[in-house]
Amino acid sequence: MDGGLEALFRENGAVNGRVRQAVLHKAERRLLVEAQSDSLLTLGQMEAIRRGLEDAMGCPVQAAFFFCGPAALQLEEQGAALGKVLEQSLRELCPTIRPALQGACFTLEAGKALRLRLAPGCLEMLGDGSALRRAEAAFSQAYGLKVQVLAETDEGLEPLKLPEKPDFSQAAAKAAGRTKRKPAEKPGAEQGPRVLYGKRIQEKDRIPQDQVSEDVGRVVIGGEITSLEVKETKNGAFIINFAISDHTNTLPCKLFIKAKEAGQKLQAELEATKKQGDWLLVQGDYTMDEFMRRMCVHVGNIGAFSMPKRMDTAPEKRVELHLHTKMSTMDGLTNVKEAVATAARWGHRAIAITDHGVVHAFPDAVSAADKLTKGGQEIKAILGVEGYLLPDCRLVERPETYIALGVTSAPAFRLDDLFEIAALRITAEGEVLDTFYRVVDCGALLPPELAQETGLTQEALAGGVSVKEALGALSAFMEGSCPVAFGPGAVALLHAHGAAHGMELPTEYADLSVLSHDLWREVKEQTLAAFLGALDKAAPQGGALETARGTAALLASVLPELDRRQARELPLFHALDQQDTKTKRRTYHIIIIAKNQPGLVNLYRLVSYAHLEHLRKVPRIPRSLLHLNRQGLIVGSACEAGELFQSVLKGEPEEKLAQVAKMYDFLEIQPIANNAFLTRNGRVADEEGLRDLNRKIVALGDALHKPVVATGDVHFLEPDDSVFRAIIMHARGFEDAEEQAPLYFKTTDEMLEEFAYLGPEKAHAVVIDNPNAIADSCERLKPFLSEKGTYAPTFPGADEEL
Repeated sequence: MDGGLEALFRENGAVNGRVRQAVLHKAERRLLVEAQSDSLLTLGQMEAIRRGLEDAMGCPVQAAFFFCGPAALQLEEQGAALGKVLEQSLRELCPTIRPALQGACFTLEAGKALRLRLAPGCLEMLGDGSALRRAEAAFSQAYGLKVQVLAETDEGLEPLKLPEKPDFSQAAAKAAGRTKRKPAEKPGAEQGPRVLYGKRIQEKDRIPQDQVSEDVGRVVIGGEITSLEVKETKNGAFIINFAISDHTNTLPCKLFIKAKEAGQKLQAELEATKKQGDWLLVQGDYTMDEFMRRMCVHVGNIGAFSMPKRMDTAPEKRVELHLHTKMSTMDGLTNVKEAVATAARWGHRAIAITDHGVVHAFPDAVSAADKLTKGGQEIKAILGVEGYLLPDCRLVERPETYIALGVTSAPAFRLDDLFEIAALRITAEGEVLDTFYRVVDCGALLPPELAQETGLTQEALAGGVSVKEALGALSAFMEGSCPVAFGPGAVALLHAHGAAHGMELPTEYADLSVLSHDLWREVKEQTLAAFLGALDKAAPQGGALETARGTAALLASVLPELDRRQARELPLFHALDQQDTKTKRRTYHIIIIAKNQPGLVNLYRLVSYAHLEHLRKVPRIPRSLLHLNRQGLIVGSACEAGELFQSVLKGEPEEKLAQVAKMYDFLEIQPIANNAFLTRNGRVADEEGLRDLNRKIVALGDALHKPVVATGDVHFLEPDDSVFRAIIMHARGFEDAEEQAPLYFKTTDEMLEEFAYLGPEKAHAVVIDNPNAIADSCERLKPFLSEKGTYAPTFPGADEEL
């Protein structure tokens, strides 16, 4: 922990940083921390340290910072150093005014005022000045300074050049692989949009909605219908309120129709237009609506037209195996029905739904796929999840022999007193090959209750061997075999006593408490005796040797059950950090796809237990739990947050990479733009470095004979939808929210072009061949056993009581 805190302070610019005092408020579950540093810290650095402490402690942290050493001088006397810290803090605290601060000059005046000299045109970008007042309050709380933040225009500075707003319609057309043009006119067909109300509107008069200002007057705008509300008055008139969006802005529109039949007809036309996904062309006056109390387009004429949609024109189609819907909370924006419909329209054979940690989109996905298939558009919804893998264990080949451990101990001030050690060397079938037993004279008094339970006496202890001698003999007895215990206590205690005598005893072991709980969940009491009783085996009566025998008997039932579940490898746990693994260890992303009905049951099981037993900020899936419930599942290495990509990024040796990749059924690579943030934060030098990471994963797949698939990690359907995800990411606190990766649903040609650097043959394999092979191996599944049945929980006696 100390090393971790030291690194936390160092990485955030704190010289000689440390925690000098911490007080826990148990009632509020809140930790008050006093931290100190020999260097001044920005508000962002303080917040990063506070969040790091929160992650380390697992509870809310309130931090106060004190500056020592050179930073202990009166802050008002720090001059340039303080000015620089306040300047950077202002940028961190108020990201919305960062554009106005580009090229600005900062001056700290007598430690009392921070004066900003802004380029022409930037002062207006600060709005009402609330951001500056917020900064003043933050400076007062963090540094104890009453600093006034003043802003003024400096005509001597170069005016700020703002980037042009992107033309999202052109971006969509480019992504579709064609330029925007009118379709060829058919003989006798009318040109332009069809008329829904009033007179014909010329599409050439349309302007982007973000160019509509309050003084524009009469205007022609276009867009898709985002909302529609129709009200019928008492005298039969219709008030139609609707909003349309062209992805540069969304404007409200209002229309009043006196004739009832005309109102009903237009309502039906608008509803049909919205259902078809066509765009409206609206002409009207942009004025203040007194009833709505906002600017609104008062409609005179309405037309409708079809916007060209992106198509996948490749002769051989890809399959997307990594897609997030709106059910990926505060992350995905994709409407699952639209995603399935798009894949079907493009001619894709299947599409995978892999939301973060949940399966809520499955019913809509399957329903949409079935409906399209019945209509002649064959499409299969592949059911999966992007889970959070908790590395709680290491998977190893099954050993030939095992050591079943048992100890008798009692709590002591520094280290538990050790009275008895027993171990059995056994085979996988439970045959006892050899027995180890020592009574230990540790110099402590035997508690009466322990004497009654085990049959030991103080006289027997006096004739026992020393702790060092017992542990030395045990170490030699255990050599070449795998330790097995029920819970980490015995292994951790033996290791601690060994360390005290200069001996290194094993810390990795097979934990039967974890494995038994996952295998036989109907056993409510999580004890060795309870599990043995449920298996109709004799429970241990007390003493280390009885415990070792009970452990051996339980192992003889666990191993066949692992075989039945096709879990060929053995999970090994680390006794010393097992608790930290449950609470603090980082997770990795992982793709889990249901291949068949048993796989879907296991997928539901994993998601359920992740929420019920392993939820900490996110629903985590322990590696051991996945290993025991992997039948019918296809497991992929996921995105840059996956264990494999992180290992490649860290430059782990080939042996380690092979060991990590071994547990996955397929390896995943993504377009380099998805991981462009790695170049911005300096972890990767350039785009070629990102390609090299993908090349490394491809080479690893070839060496291990594992398929490599290219996915888009889809979070929204269209390229111009990125602006909406930027809003969500900003709300979640991401500083680079505006630097959105192009996580839209890509066509086959787009993906082939993206991975052309792998060569034509390999690009075709990762984009088309391998994803389709995985899709073909997955059955068409239903999210429920019966579409007519319900699965509400039952409570005995509830009906009678109600």
